[in-house]
Amino acid sequence: MTGNSPKKYFADFLQFTGIDEETFWQVIDSWRSPHIWERANGEWKLRHTVY
Repeated sequence: MTGNSPKKYFADFLQFTGIDEETFWQVIDSWRSPHIWERANGEWKLRHTVY
């Protein structure tokens, strides 16, 4: 897990939904807006800071 996601129930969530972790992240990443996010060195970063 990365970011601010709660880890405590992640495995339970995956089991409940019937997907594996790789599929979960593929779906999540497919919804990232490319004008806001970019992938650098295997990590997602905001293109512009908000502060």
